Amino acid sequence: MPPAATREPFARWSENSRRTALAIIAEREICDVNARFSELNSAHGSWSWLDGPHARVRYDDLSQLVRCEAATLAPAPYLSRFERSGQVVEVRLERLDGGEAIAVVHDVTSELRRQRDLQREREALMHEERMHAMGVLASGVAHDLNHALNVIALRVAMLRADPQLVCTRRTLDVLARVVGEAARIVARLQDLARKRRDRPSDALDLAAVLTGAIEMARTESEIADVRIEADVPPLPLVRGSAAELAHVFGSLLLHAREQMPGGGRVQVKARVDRGRVLVTIHDAGEG
Repeated sequence: MPPAATREPFARWSENSRRTALAIIAEREICDVNARFSELNSAHGSWSWLDGPHARVRYDDLSQLVRCEAATLAPAPYLSRFERSGQVVEVRLERLDGGEAIAVVHDVTSELRRQRDLQREREALMHEERMHAMGVLASGVAHDLNHALNVIALRVAMLRADPQLVCTRRTLDVLARVVGEAARIVARLQDLARKRRDRPSDALDLAAVLTGAIEMARTESEIADVRIEADVPPLPLVRGSAAELAHVFGSLLLHAREQMPGGGRVQVKARVDRGRVLVTIHDAGEG
């Protein structure tokens, strides 16, 4: 039992600290504990250091933990954290004037969880800001490249239509394909930029997304003598990603155009079918 000089303040601390576990250690034995310490000590499971070079050290219970740590306690106060089955406690050990050691144990599980949640939120926000900045940069670069490619594509189309340049038609066809492939790469870059602003679960106007994809496809299809006929009435809002759907429609229209190298007609229709929106793209190609 600790001396009276220690027992009296310990009794006061125990009464005023119902959420804090307290223990007095003298000569490597626990002399007195409060109710909270007994509660923590009665639970099953071994304690280990939360981190650091001693993380592999295990203690069978809280009593063994404070006894062993108090045995090597320096004159300066000691503070560390220990973990047991997801529960984390902060242990402070300090020498008293009589030579005994007092252990003050706080359950910091909830506090640590809040800190980790806050850290994850900060990291997620920083990641989102970085990705948004990349999206803005990609959008600007894609816009400039797309403008230059459109100018080149128009000039190549004019040269291909010139009867005096029939002998260079094959070279111009290769150049047109290269420009078309570059335009598709830029379109994917634009999709990436748009994805940074779109939320997959947001409600979107599918008719507007489909019409936009059709207009983009028409710019290239007219050069290849492919006519796109669209029947897109007002449609109910749907949930999804505008960027991903625009990419899907654009890819389907591109595939339809490639199936008709000699030209032809592509029909695009959209309608509501039993509570769902049905979009069909039909071409006259062989594929």
